[in-house]
Amino acid sequence: MPTPTEKDIFWNRPLNGIIDAALELEQFQLKVEKFFFENYNEQDFIKQTEAILELNPSGVVFSPTFSKEVTKDEFIPVDIINQESIKLYEA
Repeated sequence: MPTPTEKDIFWNRPLNGIIDAALELEQFQLKVEKFFFENYNEQDFIKQTEAILELNPSGVVFSPTFSKEVTKDEFIPVDIINQESIKLYEA
């Protein structure tokens, strides 16, 4: 998700929700790693996405800023904040 800043506090609420959910589900061995990118910087988004995919996660939550750029051949469940859940894969 975009890095929350004092200037753009919109992303603080989703981040706090993710942190709260992770704490609530901790007993189920859920591991949450947070990756941030510079808002509206497509190259930074792609760089962070590649770092995420290197971890081979069981699932990913993305912000919708550059959701069209989220396509890889890995089959990973993805939830895009403010949109319905989808599964991404190379067509």
